[in-house]
Amino acid sequence: MNWYNKYRPADFNEVLGQELVKSVLENSLTQGRIKHGYLFNGPKGVGKTTIARIFASKLNQLQTQPENSIDIIELDAASNTGIDNIRQLIDSSKTPPINGKWKIYIIDEVHMLSKNAMNALLKTLEEPPEYLVFLLATTNPEKLLPTVLSRLTKLNLTGHTQLDLTKNLRRIADLENINIDDPSLDLIAKRSTGSQRDAINLLETIASYDLENISINNASQILGLLPIAILDKTIAALEYNKLSSELILEIENLGFDGDTFLGQLLEYLIDTGFNNSNNFSILIPVIAETISLKLPLSSPLTSLAIIQAKLLNVTKKLPQEDLNYQKKTKLEVIEPINLSIENILENSEPSENIVPNNIDSVPDNIPVTDETPAPFIKLDGVVSLPLLTHIIENSSKEKQAPPILKMLIKNLEITEFNKDEITLATNNSIFLTQLNNPKILNFFKDLLIQKTGNTYHIKVIIKNSASQPKISNYSPTPIEPEIKPAATIKPAELKPKDTPNSTKKPFYSVYKNLPENVDSFLIEVFTGNLEPPQKLENWDEQASSMFEFE
Repeated sequence: MNWYNKYRPADFNEVLGQELVKSVLENSLTQGRIKHGYLFNGPKGVGKTTIARIFASKLNQLQTQPENSIDIIELDAASNTGIDNIRQLIDSSKTPPINGKWKIYIIDEVHMLSKNAMNALLKTLEEPPEYLVFLLATTNPEKLLPTVLSRLTKLNLTGHTQLDLTKNLRRIADLENINIDDPSLDLIAKRSTGSQRDAINLLETIASYDLENISINNASQILGLLPIAILDKTIAALEYNKLSSELILEIENLGFDGDTFLGQLLEYLIDTGFNNSNNFSILIPVIAETISLKLPLSSPLTSLAIIQAKLLNVTKKLPQEDLNYQKKTKLEVIEPINLSIENILENSEPSENIVPNNIDSVPDNIPVTDETPAPFIKLDGVVSLPLLTHIIENSSKEKQAPPILKMLIKNLEITEFNKDEITLATNNSIFLTQLNNPKILNFFKDLLIQKTGNTYHIKVIIKNSASQPKISNYSPTPIEPEIKPAATIKPAELKPKDTPNSTKKPFYSVYKNLPENVDSFLIEVFTGNLEPPQKLENWDEQASSMFEFE
Protein backbone atom coordinates (compact mmCIF):
# COMPACT_ATOMS: atom_id res chain seq x y z
CA MET A 1 0.00 0.00 0.00
CA ASN A 2 1.25 3.47 -0.82
CA TRP A 3 2.28 5.50 2.18
CA TYR A 4 -0.19 8.33 1.49
CA ASN A 5 -3.03 5.76 1.74
CA LYS A 6 -1.38 3.92 4.61
CA TYR A 7 -1.10 7.08 6.67
CA ARG A 8 -4.39 8.70 5.55
CA PRO A 9 -6.14 10.23 8.60
CA ALA A 10 -9.24 8.42 9.88
CA ASP A 11 -10.39 11.14 12.30
CA PHE A 12 -10.47 14.93 12.40
CA ASN A 13 -7.78 14.92 15.09
CA GLU A 14 -5.34 13.27 12.68
CA VAL A 15 -5.96 15.74 9.88
CA LEU A 16 -3.01 18.07 9.37
CA GLY A 17 -4.06 21.73 9.67
CA GLN A 18 -7.43 22.93 8.27
CA GLU A 19 -8.61 23.92 11.75
CA LEU A 20 -11.45 26.17 10.59
CA VAL A 21 -12.97 23.57 8.24
CA LYS A 22 -12.77 20.87 10.90
CA SER A 23 -14.42 23.18 13.42
CA VAL A 24 -17.33 23.98 11.07
CA LEU A 25 -18.01 20.31 10.32
CA GLU A 26 -17.76 19.22 13.95
CA ASN A 27 -20.19 21.97 15.00
CA SER A 28 -22.61 20.84 12.28
CA LEU A 29 -22.49 17.29 13.65
CA THR A 30 -22.92 18.44 17.25
CA GLN A 31 -25.84 20.80 16.55
CA GLY A 32 -27.47 18.59 13.93
CA ARG A 33 -27.42 21.32 11.28
CA ILE A 34 -26.54 19.29 8.20
CA LYS A 35 -26.59 20.88 4.77
CA HIS A 36 -27.52 18.91 1.68
CA GLY A 37 -24.51 20.08 -0.34
CA TYR A 38 -20.89 20.82 0.64
CA LEU A 39 -18.04 21.92 -1.63
CA PHE A 40 -14.47 21.27 -0.45
CA ASN A 41 -12.19 23.59 -2.42
CA GLY A 42 -8.39 23.71 -2.26
CA PRO A 43 -5.10 22.74 -3.94
CA LYS A 44 -4.10 19.14 -4.52
CA GLY A 45 -3.05 16.94 -1.65
CA VAL A 46 -4.42 19.06 1.22
CA GLY A 47 -7.11 16.62 2.44
CA LYS A 48 -10.34 17.44 0.56
CA THR A 49 -11.40 13.82 -0.08
CA THR A 50 -10.03 12.71 3.30
CA ILE A 51 -12.14 15.25 5.22
CA ALA A 52 -15.21 14.35 3.12
CA ARG A 53 -14.79 10.65 3.99
CA ILE A 54 -14.36 11.40 7.71
CA PHE A 55 -17.46 13.63 7.69
CA ALA A 56 -19.49 10.93 5.88
CA SER A 57 -18.42 8.29 8.41
CA LYS A 58 -19.43 10.52 11.31
CA LEU A 59 -22.78 11.32 9.70
CA ASN A 60 -23.72 7.63 9.58
CA GLN A 61 -21.73 6.82 12.76
CA LEU A 62 -19.65 4.17 11.03
CA GLN A 63 -16.98 2.17 12.79
CA THR A 64 -15.38 1.00 9.53
CA GLN A 65 -13.96 2.77 6.49
CA PRO A 66 -16.61 4.73 4.54
CA GLU A 67 -15.85 2.88 1.29
CA ASN A 68 -17.21 -0.28 2.91
CA SER A 69 -20.65 1.28 3.49
CA ILE A 70 -23.46 0.77 0.99
CA ASP A 71 -24.95 4.16 1.87
CA ILE A 72 -21.78 6.09 0.94
CA ILE A 73 -21.13 6.22 -2.82
CA GLU A 74 -17.87 7.72 -4.06
CA LEU A 75 -17.65 8.90 -7.67
CA ASP A 76 -14.66 10.18 -9.64
CA ALA A 77 -15.97 12.90 -11.95
CA ALA A 78 -12.76 12.85 -13.97
CA SER A 79 -13.70 9.44 -15.41
CA ASN A 80 -17.51 9.86 -15.23
CA THR A 81 -18.05 13.20 -16.96
CA GLY A 82 -21.13 12.48 -19.08
CA ILE A 83 -24.78 13.17 -18.47
CA ASP A 84 -25.60 9.44 -18.47
CA ASN A 85 -23.41 8.91 -15.40
CA ILE A 86 -25.22 11.69 -13.54
CA ARG A 87 -28.62 10.30 -14.56
CA GLN A 88 -27.68 6.96 -13.02
CA LEU A 89 -26.61 8.80 -9.87
CA ILE A 90 -29.93 10.69 -9.75
CA ASP A 91 -31.92 7.50 -10.22
CA SER A 92 -30.04 5.72 -7.42
CA SER A 93 -30.46 8.75 -5.13
CA LYS A 94 -34.22 8.15 -5.10
CA THR A 95 -33.62 5.00 -3.03
CA PRO A 96 -33.42 5.75 0.73
CA PRO A 97 -30.38 4.65 2.78
CA ILE A 98 -30.32 1.06 3.98
CA ASN A 99 -28.13 1.04 7.11
CA GLY A 100 -27.46 4.65 8.05
CA LYS A 101 -29.50 7.81 8.41
CA TRP A 102 -28.02 9.53 5.35
CA LYS A 103 -27.34 8.53 1.79
CA ILE A 104 -24.10 10.32 0.90
CA TYR A 105 -22.46 10.94 -2.48
CA ILE A 106 -18.77 11.94 -2.53
CA ILE A 107 -17.89 13.36 -5.99
CA ASP A 108 -14.19 14.08 -6.47
CA GLU A 109 -12.94 16.58 -9.10
CA VAL A 110 -16.52 17.71 -9.70
CA HIS A 111 -15.36 20.51 -12.04
CA MET A 112 -14.61 17.81 -14.66
CA LEU A 113 -18.33 17.21 -15.23
CA SER A 114 -19.73 18.41 -18.53
CA LYS A 115 -22.11 21.37 -18.64
CA ASN A 116 -25.07 19.11 -19.39
CA ALA A 117 -24.14 16.84 -16.49
CA MET A 118 -23.98 19.81 -14.10
CA ASN A 119 -27.37 21.03 -15.29
CA ALA A 120 -28.80 17.54 -14.74
CA LEU A 121 -27.40 17.53 -11.20
CA LEU A 122 -28.76 21.01 -10.50
CA LYS A 123 -32.39 19.95 -9.91
CA THR A 124 -31.38 17.31 -7.37
CA LEU A 125 -29.13 19.81 -5.56
CA GLU A 126 -31.97 22.33 -5.46
CA GLU A 127 -34.67 19.98 -4.08
CA PRO A 128 -32.94 16.86 -2.68
CA PRO A 129 -34.65 14.21 -0.56
CA GLU A 130 -34.28 14.72 3.19
CA TYR A 131 -31.85 11.82 3.51
CA LEU A 132 -29.47 12.93 0.70
CA VAL A 133 -26.09 14.70 1.21
CA PHE A 134 -23.61 15.68 -1.52
CA LEU A 135 -19.93 16.11 -0.63
CA LEU A 136 -18.14 17.63 -3.65
CA ALA A 137 -14.40 18.22 -3.95
CA THR A 138 -12.59 20.38 -6.54
CA THR A 139 -9.38 22.23 -7.25
CA ASN A 140 -11.07 24.61 -9.72
CA PRO A 141 -14.35 25.98 -8.33
CA GLU A 142 -14.45 28.68 -11.01
CA LYS A 143 -15.27 25.97 -13.59
CA LEU A 144 -18.53 25.12 -11.85
CA LEU A 145 -21.78 26.70 -12.97
CA PRO A 146 -22.78 29.68 -10.80
CA THR A 147 -26.19 28.08 -10.25
CA VAL A 148 -24.51 24.97 -8.86
CA LEU A 149 -22.20 27.00 -6.60
CA SER A 150 -25.14 28.94 -5.18
CA ARG A 151 -26.66 25.72 -3.79
CA LEU A 152 -23.51 24.50 -2.00
CA THR A 153 -21.84 25.33 1.31
CA LYS A 154 -18.31 26.22 0.27
CA LEU A 155 -15.39 25.25 2.54
CA ASN A 156 -11.92 26.48 1.53
CA LEU A 157 -8.88 24.35 2.38
CA THR A 158 -5.40 25.85 2.29
CA GLY A 159 -1.98 24.41 1.54
CA HIS A 160 0.03 23.01 4.45
CA THR A 161 2.87 24.97 5.95
CA GLN A 162 6.42 23.70 5.61
CA LEU A 163 6.66 23.29 9.41
CA ASP A 164 3.52 21.12 9.57
CA LEU A 165 4.74 18.97 6.69
CA THR A 166 8.17 18.51 8.28
CA LYS A 167 6.58 17.37 11.58
CA ASN A 168 4.35 14.89 9.77
CA LEU A 169 7.30 13.58 7.71
CA ARG A 170 9.34 13.10 10.88
CA ARG A 171 6.48 11.10 12.39
CA ILE A 172 6.24 8.82 9.36
CA ALA A 173 10.03 8.44 9.09
CA ASP A 174 10.19 7.30 12.72
CA LEU A 175 7.36 4.82 12.16
CA GLU A 176 9.18 3.42 9.11
CA ASN A 177 12.60 3.42 10.84
CA ILE A 178 14.22 5.71 8.28
CA ASN A 179 17.46 7.40 9.30
CA ILE A 180 17.10 10.85 7.70
CA ASP A 181 18.29 14.23 8.92
CA ASP A 182 16.10 17.29 9.46
CA PRO A 183 17.55 19.35 6.54
CA SER A 184 16.50 16.56 4.18
CA LEU A 185 12.97 16.61 5.59
CA ASP A 186 12.88 20.39 5.22
CA LEU A 187 13.95 20.02 1.60
CA ILE A 188 11.22 17.42 0.95
CA ALA A 189 8.59 19.63 2.59
CA LYS A 190 9.69 22.58 0.51
CA ARG A 191 9.60 20.65 -2.78
CA SER A 192 6.06 19.39 -2.08
CA THR A 193 4.64 22.98 -2.35
CA GLY A 194 2.11 22.54 0.48
CA SER A 195 0.80 19.13 -0.61
CA GLN A 196 0.88 16.45 2.08
CA ARG A 197 0.39 13.69 -0.47
CA ASP A 198 3.37 14.89 -2.54
CA ALA A 199 5.54 15.16 0.58
CA ILE A 200 4.76 11.59 1.66
CA ASN A 201 5.41 10.34 -1.90
CA LEU A 202 8.83 12.06 -2.00
CA LEU A 203 9.78 10.57 1.36
CA GLU A 204 8.75 7.12 0.16
CA THR A 205 10.82 7.59 -3.02
CA ILE A 206 13.96 8.50 -1.05
CA ALA A 207 13.41 5.65 1.42
CA SER A 208 13.22 3.15 -1.47
CA TYR A 209 16.98 3.60 -2.09
CA ASP A 210 17.66 1.78 1.23
CA LEU A 211 20.47 4.11 2.30
CA GLU A 212 21.83 3.73 5.81
CA ASN A 213 21.91 7.47 6.36
CA ILE A 214 20.06 10.02 4.23
CA SER A 215 21.76 13.40 4.23
CA ILE A 216 20.88 16.64 2.47
CA ASN A 217 23.34 15.85 -0.34
CA ASN A 218 21.82 12.40 -0.92
CA ALA A 219 18.29 13.78 -0.81
CA SER A 220 19.19 16.57 -3.25
CA GLN A 221 20.75 14.14 -5.69
CA ILE A 222 17.78 11.74 -5.54
CA LEU A 223 15.30 14.57 -6.03
CA GLY A 224 17.28 15.96 -8.97
CA LEU A 225 18.42 19.11 -7.17
CA LEU A 226 21.73 20.91 -7.06
CA PRO A 227 23.70 20.22 -3.87
CA ILE A 228 23.61 23.06 -1.36
CA ALA A 229 27.41 23.16 -1.27
CA ILE A 230 27.59 23.78 -5.03
CA LEU A 231 24.98 26.54 -4.78
CA ASP A 232 26.92 28.26 -2.00
CA LYS A 233 30.18 28.06 -3.97
CA THR A 234 28.52 29.43 -7.11
CA ILE A 235 27.00 32.40 -5.29
CA ALA A 236 30.28 33.25 -3.59
CA ALA A 237 32.15 33.02 -6.91
CA LEU A 238 29.66 35.32 -8.64
CA GLU A 239 29.78 37.84 -5.81
CA TYR A 240 33.55 38.18 -6.00
CA ASN A 241 33.85 37.52 -9.77
CA LYS A 242 36.08 34.50 -9.19
CA LEU A 243 34.60 31.57 -11.11
CA SER A 244 37.27 28.89 -11.13
CA SER A 245 37.60 26.20 -13.80
CA GLU A 246 37.30 23.54 -11.06
CA LEU A 247 33.89 24.87 -9.97
CA ILE A 248 32.65 25.11 -13.57
CA LEU A 249 33.77 21.53 -14.24
CA GLU A 250 32.07 20.37 -11.05
CA ILE A 251 28.80 22.03 -12.10
CA GLU A 252 29.01 20.62 -15.62
CA ASN A 253 29.51 17.09 -14.29
CA LEU A 254 26.17 17.26 -12.48
CA GLY A 255 24.43 17.04 -15.86
CA PHE A 256 21.94 19.92 -15.46
CA ASP A 257 20.86 22.14 -18.33
CA GLY A 258 21.20 25.91 -18.11
CA ASP A 259 17.54 26.68 -17.41
CA THR A 260 17.30 24.19 -14.52
CA PHE A 261 20.56 25.45 -13.09
CA LEU A 262 19.42 29.11 -13.12
CA GLY A 263 15.97 28.24 -11.73
CA GLN A 264 17.39 26.39 -8.73
CA LEU A 265 20.03 29.05 -8.17
CA LEU A 266 17.35 31.77 -8.11
CA GLU A 267 15.13 29.72 -5.79
CA TYR A 268 18.00 29.17 -3.37
CA LEU A 269 18.91 32.87 -3.48
CA ILE A 270 15.35 33.89 -2.63
CA ASP A 271 15.22 31.40 0.26
CA THR A 272 18.48 32.65 1.71
CA GLY A 273 18.21 36.24 0.48
CA PHE A 274 17.38 37.65 3.89
CA ASN A 275 20.92 37.19 5.10
CA ASN A 276 23.26 40.14 5.58
CA SER A 277 24.85 39.80 2.14
CA ASN A 278 24.28 42.98 0.15
CA ASN A 279 25.15 41.37 -3.18
CA PHE A 280 22.05 39.18 -3.02
CA SER A 281 20.01 42.22 -4.05
CA ILE A 282 22.07 42.39 -7.27
CA LEU A 283 22.14 38.67 -8.10
CA ILE A 284 18.39 38.05 -7.77
CA PRO A 285 17.17 40.58 -10.40
CA VAL A 286 20.03 39.71 -12.77
CA ILE A 287 19.23 35.98 -12.69
CA ALA A 288 15.48 36.63 -12.87
CA GLU A 289 15.94 38.84 -15.95
CA THR A 290 18.08 36.18 -17.65
CA ILE A 291 15.43 33.52 -17.02
CA SER A 292 12.70 35.79 -18.41
CA LEU A 293 14.59 36.12 -21.72
CA LYS A 294 14.02 32.39 -22.36
CA LEU A 295 17.33 31.96 -24.11
CA PRO A 296 18.42 28.53 -25.40
CA LEU A 297 20.77 27.80 -22.50
CA SER A 298 22.23 24.40 -23.26
CA SER A 299 24.61 24.21 -20.31
CA PRO A 300 25.28 25.86 -16.93
CA LEU A 301 28.49 27.29 -18.40
CA THR A 302 26.45 29.40 -20.84
CA SER A 303 24.22 30.57 -18.01
CA LEU A 304 27.18 31.55 -15.85
CA ALA A 305 28.78 33.48 -18.71
CA ILE A 306 25.60 35.53 -19.24
CA ILE A 307 25.16 36.18 -15.51
CA GLN A 308 28.77 37.27 -15.14
CA ALA A 309 28.49 39.65 -18.11
CA LYS A 310 25.29 41.17 -16.72
CA LEU A 311 26.86 41.61 -13.28
CA LEU A 312 29.76 43.53 -14.83
CA ASN A 313 27.30 45.89 -16.56
CA VAL A 314 25.27 46.42 -13.39
CA THR A 315 28.24 47.16 -11.14
CA LYS A 316 29.99 49.34 -13.70
CA LYS A 317 29.38 53.00 -12.88
CA LEU A 318 28.76 55.54 -15.59
CA PRO A 319 31.36 58.38 -15.93
CA GLN A 320 30.34 61.76 -14.58
CA GLU A 321 30.44 63.21 -18.11
CA ASP A 322 27.80 60.71 -19.21
CA LEU A 323 25.58 61.67 -16.30
CA ASN A 324 25.88 65.36 -17.16
CA TYR A 325 25.12 64.56 -20.78
CA GLN A 326 21.95 62.75 -19.78
CA LYS A 327 20.80 65.78 -17.82
CA LYS A 328 21.29 68.00 -20.88
CA THR A 329 19.28 65.83 -23.26
CA LYS A 330 15.96 67.37 -22.27
CA LEU A 331 14.15 69.16 -25.12
CA GLU A 332 14.85 72.86 -25.37
CA VAL A 333 12.98 75.62 -27.23
CA ILE A 334 14.58 76.36 -30.60
CA GLU A 335 15.49 79.98 -31.23
CA PRO A 336 13.57 81.94 -33.94
CA ILE A 337 14.85 81.44 -37.48
CA ASN A 338 15.21 84.09 -40.21
CA LEU A 339 13.16 82.70 -43.10
CA SER A 340 13.11 85.66 -45.52
CA ILE A 341 13.56 84.93 -49.24
CA GLU A 342 16.32 87.53 -49.49
CA ASN A 343 18.29 85.75 -46.77
CA ILE A 344 18.13 82.47 -48.71
CA LEU A 345 19.14 83.96 -52.07
CA GLU A 346 22.01 86.02 -50.70
CA ASN A 347 23.75 83.00 -49.16
CA SER A 348 25.61 80.90 -51.69
CA GLU A 349 25.99 78.02 -49.23
CA PRO A 350 22.97 76.22 -47.76
CA SER A 351 22.16 77.64 -44.36
CA GLU A 352 21.43 75.43 -41.37
CA ASN A 353 18.58 77.78 -40.45
CA ILE A 354 16.61 77.13 -43.64
CA VAL A 355 13.41 75.20 -43.04
CA PRO A 356 13.55 71.76 -44.72
CA ASN A 357 11.71 71.46 -48.03
CA ASN A 358 9.73 68.54 -46.65
CA ILE A 359 6.79 70.04 -44.75
CA ASP A 360 6.72 66.98 -42.44
CA SER A 361 10.31 67.54 -41.32
CA VAL A 362 10.04 69.59 -38.16
CA PRO A 363 12.07 69.91 -34.95
CA ASP A 364 11.54 67.13 -32.43
CA ASN A 365 10.26 69.53 -29.81
CA ILE A 366 7.10 70.43 -31.75
CA PRO A 367 4.34 68.32 -30.18
CA VAL A 368 2.20 66.13 -32.39
CA THR A 369 -1.22 65.21 -31.00
CA ASP A 370 -4.10 63.10 -32.23
CA GLU A 371 -6.09 66.22 -33.06
CA THR A 372 -3.32 67.63 -35.28
CA PRO A 373 -2.24 65.08 -37.91
CA ALA A 374 0.98 66.97 -38.69
CA PRO A 375 2.65 70.21 -37.53
CA PHE A 376 1.98 73.33 -39.61
CA ILE A 377 4.11 76.42 -40.21
CA LYS A 378 2.66 79.89 -40.72
CA LEU A 379 5.11 82.63 -41.72
CA ASP A 380 4.48 86.28 -40.83
CA GLY A 381 0.71 85.94 -41.28
CA VAL A 382 1.09 84.54 -44.82
CA VAL A 383 -0.51 81.19 -45.48
CA SER A 384 1.36 79.14 -48.08
CA LEU A 385 0.00 76.72 -50.67
CA PRO A 386 1.87 73.73 -49.16
CA LEU A 387 0.29 74.52 -45.81
CA LEU A 388 -3.23 74.60 -47.25
CA THR A 389 -2.57 71.47 -49.30
CA HIS A 390 -1.34 69.68 -46.20
CA ILE A 391 -4.42 70.73 -44.23
CA ILE A 392 -6.82 69.58 -46.95
CA GLU A 393 -5.03 66.25 -47.53
CA ASN A 394 -5.12 65.42 -43.79
CA SER A 395 -8.59 66.79 -43.09
CA SER A 396 -10.15 63.32 -43.08
CA LYS A 397 -8.05 62.43 -40.00
CA GLU A 398 -9.80 65.04 -37.86
CA LYS A 399 -12.22 63.71 -35.26
CA GLN A 400 -15.08 65.92 -36.47
CA ALA A 401 -14.56 65.02 -40.16
CA PRO A 402 -17.57 63.49 -41.98
CA PRO A 403 -16.94 59.76 -42.58
CA ILE A 404 -17.43 60.05 -46.35
CA LEU A 405 -14.53 62.51 -46.57
CA LYS A 406 -11.99 59.67 -46.35
CA MET A 407 -13.14 58.51 -49.79
CA LEU A 408 -13.56 61.95 -51.35
CA ILE A 409 -10.25 63.46 -50.24
CA LYS A 410 -8.16 61.14 -52.46
CA ASN A 411 -9.53 62.86 -55.57
CA LEU A 412 -9.34 66.48 -54.41
CA GLU A 413 -6.76 69.22 -54.97
CA ILE A 414 -6.42 73.01 -54.77
CA THR A 415 -6.58 74.75 -58.18
CA GLU A 416 -7.01 78.42 -57.16
CA PHE A 417 -5.99 80.18 -54.00
CA ASN A 418 -5.98 83.77 -52.75
CA LYS A 419 -6.37 85.35 -49.37
CA ASP A 420 -10.20 85.16 -49.42
CA GLU A 421 -11.13 82.17 -51.57
CA ILE A 422 -9.94 78.61 -52.19
CA THR A 423 -11.08 76.59 -55.19
CA LEU A 424 -10.98 72.81 -54.90
CA ALA A 425 -11.24 70.54 -57.93
CA THR A 426 -12.26 66.92 -58.43
CA ASN A 427 -12.50 64.88 -61.64
CA ASN A 428 -15.53 62.91 -60.49
CA SER A 429 -18.98 64.43 -60.94
CA ILE A 430 -20.48 62.17 -58.25
CA PHE A 431 -17.81 63.35 -55.80
CA LEU A 432 -18.57 66.94 -56.82
CA THR A 433 -22.14 66.65 -55.56
CA GLN A 434 -20.95 65.22 -52.24
CA LEU A 435 -18.22 67.86 -51.81
CA ASN A 436 -20.67 70.71 -52.41
CA ASN A 437 -22.73 69.49 -49.48
CA PRO A 438 -22.99 72.44 -47.02
CA LYS A 439 -21.93 70.14 -44.20
CA ILE A 440 -18.59 69.35 -45.86
CA LEU A 441 -18.02 72.95 -47.00
CA ASN A 442 -18.63 74.25 -43.49
CA PHE A 443 -16.28 71.59 -42.13
CA PHE A 444 -13.47 72.81 -44.44
CA LYS A 445 -14.21 76.42 -43.51
CA ASP A 446 -14.08 75.76 -39.75
CA LEU A 447 -10.95 73.62 -40.12
CA LEU A 448 -9.08 76.35 -42.01
CA ILE A 449 -10.08 78.92 -39.40
CA GLN A 450 -8.75 76.60 -36.69
CA LYS A 451 -5.46 75.83 -38.48
CA THR A 452 -4.63 79.17 -40.14
CA GLY A 453 -6.74 81.78 -38.36
CA ASN A 454 -8.09 83.01 -41.73
CA THR A 455 -11.60 82.75 -43.16
CA TYR A 456 -11.93 81.40 -46.71
CA HIS A 457 -14.81 80.94 -49.11
CA ILE A 458 -14.67 77.33 -50.36
CA LYS A 459 -15.68 76.45 -53.94
CA VAL A 460 -15.56 72.98 -55.52
CA ILE A 461 -15.44 72.50 -59.32
CA ILE A 462 -14.71 69.77 -61.88
CA LYS A 463 -10.99 69.41 -62.44
CA ASN A 464 -9.48 70.43 -65.76
CA SER A 465 -6.56 68.11 -66.50
CA ALA A 466 -4.60 70.98 -68.15
CA SER A 467 -5.15 73.44 -65.34
CA GLN A 468 -2.52 74.38 -62.78
CA PRO A 469 -3.05 76.03 -59.40
CA LYS A 470 -3.54 79.77 -59.77
CA ILE A 471 -2.45 81.95 -56.89
CA SER A 472 -3.27 85.66 -56.86
CA ASN A 473 -1.88 88.24 -54.47
CA TYR A 474 0.48 85.63 -53.17
CA SER A 475 4.18 85.89 -52.40
CA PRO A 476 6.09 82.58 -52.37
CA THR A 477 7.73 81.65 -49.11
CA PRO A 478 10.84 79.49 -48.56
CA ILE A 479 8.77 76.71 -46.99
CA GLU A 480 7.25 75.78 -50.37
CA PRO A 481 8.72 72.48 -51.62
CA GLU A 482 8.60 73.63 -55.30
CA ILE A 483 11.25 76.32 -54.71
CA LYS A 484 14.67 74.76 -54.16
CA PRO A 485 17.37 77.30 -55.08
CA ALA A 486 20.78 75.77 -55.59
CA ALA A 487 23.78 77.22 -53.82
CA THR A 488 25.63 77.83 -57.12
CA ILE A 489 22.95 80.05 -58.74
CA LYS A 490 23.39 83.78 -58.57
CA PRO A 491 20.39 85.96 -57.72
CA ALA A 492 20.55 87.66 -61.13
CA GLU A 493 19.97 84.34 -62.87
CA LEU A 494 16.70 83.86 -61.02
CA LYS A 495 15.07 87.08 -62.31
CA PRO A 496 13.40 86.36 -65.65
CA LYS A 497 11.68 89.78 -65.31
CA ASP A 498 14.82 91.43 -66.72
CA THR A 499 14.14 89.83 -70.12
CA PRO A 500 10.39 90.02 -70.60
CA ASN A 501 10.47 88.64 -74.13
CA SER A 502 12.83 85.80 -73.31
CA THR A 503 11.75 82.27 -74.21
CA LYS A 504 13.74 80.83 -71.33
CA LYS A 505 11.82 79.72 -68.25
CA PRO A 506 13.10 78.66 -64.80
CA PHE A 507 13.36 74.88 -64.71
CA TYR A 508 11.71 74.65 -61.30
CA SER A 509 8.61 76.50 -62.54
CA VAL A 510 8.10 73.93 -65.29
CA TYR A 511 8.25 70.95 -62.93
CA LYS A 512 6.40 71.00 -59.63
CA ASN A 513 9.11 69.26 -57.63
CA LEU A 514 12.76 69.45 -58.54
CA PRO A 515 14.54 66.08 -57.94
CA GLU A 516 17.21 65.98 -55.27
CA ASN A 517 20.83 66.72 -56.29
CA VAL A 518 19.65 68.40 -59.54
CA ASP A 519 20.66 72.03 -59.99
CA SER A 520 18.17 74.63 -61.20
CA PHE A 521 18.99 76.14 -64.61
CA LEU A 522 17.26 78.02 -67.42
CA ILE A 523 15.93 75.86 -70.21
CA GLU A 524 14.94 76.92 -73.75
CA VAL A 525 11.20 76.65 -74.23
CA PHE A 526 10.14 76.07 -77.87
CA THR A 527 7.53 78.64 -78.89
CA GLY A 528 7.40 78.04 -82.67
CA ASN A 529 4.88 76.07 -84.70
CA LEU A 530 5.41 72.46 -85.59
CA GLU A 531 4.82 71.84 -89.33
CA PRO A 532 2.83 68.68 -90.01
CA PRO A 533 4.57 66.10 -92.18
CA GLN A 534 3.89 66.42 -95.90
CA LYS A 535 1.46 63.81 -97.12
CA LEU A 536 2.61 61.99 -100.28
CA GLU A 537 0.05 60.80 -102.79
CA ASN A 538 1.47 57.53 -104.18
CA TRP A 539 4.12 54.91 -103.67
CA ASP A 540 6.50 56.34 -106.28
CA GLU A 541 6.65 59.65 -104.51
CA GLN A 542 7.18 57.91 -101.17
CA ALA A 543 9.98 55.76 -102.61
CA SER A 544 11.63 58.80 -104.17
CA SER A 545 11.63 60.56 -100.82
CA MET A 546 13.21 57.54 -99.13
CA PHE A 547 15.81 56.50 -101.76
CA GLU A 548 17.98 58.22 -104.28
CA PHE A 549 17.68 56.89 -107.84
CA GLU A 550 20.27 57.49 -110.55
